[in-house]
Amino acid sequence: MAADQCKHYCFQQRWARAYRDDSYHVAVDTNNGVEAMNKTLKYNYLPKGKNITLSHLVTILVEEFLPEAFHKYQKENFAMSKFYRSYNDFVPDYLQGRPRKVILHCLSRMQKVAKFTKESIKMASPGTFIVHSPSGKEHKVQFVAEDNMPQCTCKDWIRWHIPCKHFLAVFSHYPQWGWANLPKPYLDSEYLSADSASLLNHQPQHDGTPQDHDSDESGNSLEGEKMANTQLPPHHVSLTVCFTS
Repeated sequence: MAADQCKHYCFQQRWARAYRDDSYHVAVDTNNGVEAMNKTLKYNYLPKGKNITLSHLVTILVEEFLPEAFHKYQKENFAMSKFYRSYNDFVPDYLQGRPRKVILHCLSRMQKVAKFTKESIKMASPGTFIVHSPSGKEHKVQFVAEDNMPQCTCKDWIRWHIPCKHFLAVFSHYPQWGWANLPKPYLDSEYLSADSASLLNHQPQHDGTPQDHDSDESGNSLEGEKMANTQLPPHHVSLTVCFTS
């Protein structure tokens, strides 16, 4: 192995997922977002088949690409807000106004919360719970663990760092320990909340059409017809059913 390659591959702690600390990294495992922006810049903004000067490139970035990208960012944040559309009753207040991935993630796991009883959840200490799953497995739920971050020992939490069924079961059976009791740095993460600062001067015109409903990386289906009732969908959750007409 070449010396320059060994600088990276010989130190697994720098890149292997198994060596990550327990901070809130979520599922940022690729540079797909950067690649997508590069593709948009290359094919939608830069002149095709022409070489341009550095000053011309900077002008395009500053006057066209970045302002339009920020405007899109504002629109996406506005679409999360309660000002865009009302939520159906089955969407808890603490999920309203959050990114669609967070909403769908939690709603899909809420279907399993009914299987937990209060007897299956024991408070070991304030903010720390031992949750016994119907399958017989035991998981430790901590509202504040290392690095001032919440933690659960289940694989779902380790992969996504979004409240799992064990956290949601605690929320359900111990109302005094709910979403609001999670650490503020965690709740304020850009992965869990809309950027309220970007909404201050943004009042976009829209026709009430829902956002795109494709599939996300977590395996939650974002497709489905709008449901007339407000019951939690039994198998998969669509962003469309989260909103009222």
